[in-house]
Amino acid sequence: MEAERSVYRALCPRIAVLESEDVTHIAEGNGLRNLTELLRPFEAHTHNVAVRTSQLVSRTYTNFFVRFETPAAFFISSDGAEPGTLDNFLDQVQTRLRAHGQALSGTIPSLVHDHAMDADGRAEKEAYGRASQPWFSDIAEYLYRYRPMRSYDSFSHPQAVILAVSSSNPDPMNAFARLYQETSTGMFAEENVLRCYLVLHDTKKEGNDKQRSMALLQEVKKTYGLQCAMLALNSASAPDPAVQALFAQESNAADSRGAFPAAPDALAKFLSGNDKDQIQAYVRELVVKSMVPYMERSIQRLNEQVGHSRRGFTAKLFGAGRKLFSTRSADTAHSAHRYDVETHTYSPNTITSQTRRLADLAFYMQDFMLASEMYDATRRDAQVDHAVEYSAAAAEMVCITKLLEAAAAQVRPPPMDPLFYACCDEYLHTPSGHLYALRATFLYTSAQKMLSNELSVAHALIHAASFTDEVLRGAVLEQASFAYLCLPTPLERKSASTLLRSAGSYEACGQKTLSLRAYLSVLAFYRNRAWPAITDHVLYKLALQAHNAGHALDAISYLVQLLHGGSKWMAERDEEVVRELLNVYKYASEEAHGPYEISFQTPIWSVADAWIATMGGQMPRFFDLEAQIAAHKIRLGDNTHIAGIEETFTVHLTATNPLHTRLSISNVRLYFSGMQEAAASDETGDIALEAQETRRISIHARIALPGAYRLERITFRLGGTVLVMQSMQKRGPRLQCTKEQRITPAYAPDETLTVQVCEHVPRLAIDLCKLPEKAYAGQRLSLILGLSNPSPAPLSHLALAYAPNEMVLGVPEAQDGDSIQVPAALARPSVHSASVASLAPSSSETLTCALHTMEQGTLHLKWLFVYQNRRGEYFQSACEHILEVLPVLAATTKIRYTPPGYLVYLALENQSDEPIRIPSITCASELYAAIPQTLPCSDALQPGARFTTALRFAPLPHIQADVMLPHALHTLRPFLGMQPEALPARSICFTQTRVCSVSDAPQSGSLFQCPSLYARCRSAWRLRTLAHTYDFLPVSVRADTFSVLESNELDLLVAWVSPSQHGQLYLPGTRLGLRADTAQSFEALAALGKSSGANNMYEETTRERQAILAKLRRSPLFAYSMPLQLDVPTKHISHDFFTGPSVLAAPVTLQLANASPLWSLSYTLRLLPAGAIEKGVKLPVAPWLNATVLRGTIAPCSAIMQWM
Repeated sequence: MEAERSVYRALCPRIAVLESEDVTHIAEGNGLRNLTELLRPFEAHTHNVAVRTSQLVSRTYTNFFVRFETPAAFFISSDGAEPGTLDNFLDQVQTRLRAHGQALSGTIPSLVHDHAMDADGRAEKEAYGRASQPWFSDIAEYLYRYRPMRSYDSFSHPQAVILAVSSSNPDPMNAFARLYQETSTGMFAEENVLRCYLVLHDTKKEGNDKQRSMALLQEVKKTYGLQCAMLALNSASAPDPAVQALFAQESNAADSRGAFPAAPDALAKFLSGNDKDQIQAYVRELVVKSMVPYMERSIQRLNEQVGHSRRGFTAKLFGAGRKLFSTRSADTAHSAHRYDVETHTYSPNTITSQTRRLADLAFYMQDFMLASEMYDATRRDAQVDHAVEYSAAAAEMVCITKLLEAAAAQVRPPPMDPLFYACCDEYLHTPSGHLYALRATFLYTSAQKMLSNELSVAHALIHAASFTDEVLRGAVLEQASFAYLCLPTPLERKSASTLLRSAGSYEACGQKTLSLRAYLSVLAFYRNRAWPAITDHVLYKLALQAHNAGHALDAISYLVQLLHGGSKWMAERDEEVVRELLNVYKYASEEAHGPYEISFQTPIWSVADAWIATMGGQMPRFFDLEAQIAAHKIRLGDNTHIAGIEETFTVHLTATNPLHTRLSISNVRLYFSGMQEAAASDETGDIALEAQETRRISIHARIALPGAYRLERITFRLGGTVLVMQSMQKRGPRLQCTKEQRITPAYAPDETLTVQVCEHVPRLAIDLCKLPEKAYAGQRLSLILGLSNPSPAPLSHLALAYAPNEMVLGVPEAQDGDSIQVPAALARPSVHSASVASLAPSSSETLTCALHTMEQGTLHLKWLFVYQNRRGEYFQSACEHILEVLPVLAATTKIRYTPPGYLVYLALENQSDEPIRIPSITCASELYAAIPQTLPCSDALQPGARFTTALRFAPLPHIQADVMLPHALHTLRPFLGMQPEALPARSICFTQTRVCSVSDAPQSGSLFQCPSLYARCRSAWRLRTLAHTYDFLPVSVRADTFSVLESNELDLLVAWVSPSQHGQLYLPGTRLGLRADTAQSFEALAALGKSSGANNMYEETTRERQAILAKLRRSPLFAYSMPLQLDVPTKHISHDFFTGPSVLAAPVTLQLANASPLWSLSYTLRLLPAGAIEKGVKLPVAPWLNATVLRGTIAPCSAIMQWM
């Protein structure tokens, strides 16, 4: 409805008002400049006017708008300049934008925090656009009302003229004659323009006696006709507030004619309510009784003239008449149009001018069909004559009339965008064409809004932004952005991008408030979208504007949001942003009257990786050891987070620089709950974080008062200036105990950042007594730990857990002999009782551990001690040490079966920097023993040198069967959901292992002579291997199922000596042949392999168990190779059949070997006859001379020879 009103008001009939000086004095007495301003408030007050179209169809105007103008608004000055040029118009626009910006400046603080526009609510956005952009309506109204008279735009010509003279004029008739003469200049659309005569009676000056005025009226009627009227004014004895409010409202409206000169309380102070009613009645009478009949007669007359001139072109302009008109020759058209190429005008009497005049009058009568045809005819005439101005003006009206016609008929209009863009392009080639093109855009978009064609509205406004000045471009683009939102499916991203361009235009023309408002709206949309570059650009613009406006706190709030480092677009600007932040912060502190805390959008300190470690507290690196302690039913409770008064505890933090520039952090302060001031802590100094750097930082803190505390926030200084605060709020683990907790997420309180400060807390101080930082693979280290009790309370029940697994507590005892017993079960990490059971206050003891380094790399040594106080509460203390294990020898093995034993080829390479001697090699196995020999390497191995030797191993005379497999499968079956099979009542606790030396000079005190240390090393290696091979089984299942040593495995120990060190390289797990499995083992494997797994009530569980069973079948557990091996020793035989016998009997030797260490094999060997075909291959022709079927038995680990 508003759009329709705008179009009709912009294209309403104009009425020129000419007045005598006495009439001007009457207007000036009411605070007005002239009679035109006296009539202005009543331009839109003529309602329900009946009109008749050319089709003799009556229509009723709801509002019949007119516009009263002074003669100066129509004519061009003598110097050729228009009274309102484009520069003047832009000045007016700038003034109005500045006024609206000042009106909005009070709401900007709320927009900064609320961002004014809901990024997800379309209705809210539309309301925001309509309610908060009054300046666009003001600009449009101002532009509509600026219409200087042009020959090609008959809308700019007056449709009527009012000649006004006061009855108090000394010579009123001569005054009317002078005014009439002024209207006879020939500047109007037609010579016989409608003239209306008005006699004013000044009641204030002449009283209520109207006889003289009525006599003057009668005389005017006799002289000039019946188009005469009289108005009695200034009858008020006191100002009427209602009348003054009417004039004040009109004065404040956007209008190219400007505001009234007087103040609101001086406006219309002599006009009464009756005077207002008389003026309104006069305007209605002027429209209904004068203008409408005059225009109806003019339409009838012009319709006849145009139809006759265009050869039967009737009012409807349908059928052959149009075709006849459109196909006439250019010469004939030129002579009929009489277009003056020098003045670039059509004479008012030409057919083109009359056609345009007819179109305008039809438009006033809302006869849109006739109007659109006439405008189109005018446009074609102008195109033939190359009259660009006339063509553009006609094309503008063709578009608008077609749209109004469709809106009135409620049908879809034809596509008008191409014609409208052509109209704008033609306007741009004319003087002041930018102004006319912009006005055409506003009218066209208003007409499109009547049809809800918001997409065409947006496109037209964006097209207008391409040729308008930056003063207008911001408002035009802002209106286009809201048009995108009014579509049935809002184009939100296009709307936001257009609004971003609008904000830039506002900024360029100095409209900071409007620019800030637009930027905030764009930020509200892009904040949660994946367009970080646009968001950063808007934030940076907002920060600069806020800083330039003196709002330092707002500028900082925007700059802080840019310090995230996630956008590549901001990578090169991070340094600039940090520099701006340091500069603005000085003013922010003054504005905030004290230190001003800010918070980064991307935190510097990782909350997830932060934790507090007390002397007996939990530490993430020791969680595995704490789990071992918990498995032994030792409840540490909350005592792990206890610290004594003024006892130092450590806050472990991880600082990450998210930016692409260097950051300097200093004055780090820790704030705990319940404390107003920061906790006492050691100074960290200046911490320089390079771009994208992550660093672990530990801060030692102390608290002087007992109580429960939690780390709540951290503050620090950025660049030594900016005070930054970061919250350290953290959730605990997810709770899954109850049904409600599983449905609705609930979390336990976090304990990693809590500390309980108590009195008389027992403590165990641990001192690592000069532990080495480097060692060589194969070295045995004796690690000494100093334990002391610095607290006033005694410690008891001291126990510990440690890692890695290849370490033992105490000094391992040596065991002589050729065999050792090691536990069959894997030695898993566990809790051990310390040799020191208790410690009195201020006492100290030492604790020794033995470690055999197995592999090169970084070895993380950890000890976790638990102890009790007098009340039985458990506490803990921990220590750790990083040991770098350096390589010495690189070893590889290859195996060859040579019945009855094996050859193991051992290749060694010196990877150290010193020469190395190999004095001895020792082995350990259940089934095989080494055959002593002298090592060929008598000299030292130089760095980088290689050495290879062949080691012979023979089976032991009495081999024990491996009975561990049935027990392993017995443990595995319940995990797969199957019933365990019955086993004989037997407990297997130890494995008997034979130890022997390959060299002649075995080394004393080897690893194999220390069963406890050997078992730990063997278990550690076995657990790592099982984790790689059987990763689909849980850790506990792997440890319970498999034994520490398989029967066919061979462990080697290579002793090495260098000038500075010595050690024993441990090489476990070389497999020789097959396992010594029993019949029971084969039956258990077969039963498990044929099983399909037990069904479960949950289908997913059944599928998981079947998948695990399938992986087990492909694992080494089920891999059992063929024990029988057949070999044909090659022997070269040469024979000359030409000189020697023609038949040769060649001997063939077959070697059959049994690789099983426990079972004898019975075999049957069948030799295929000559010429037989086996699997598609024809065998040789030579026949066998002896028996073709051979049978026999092969003892375990032996071989036989067959000759044929």
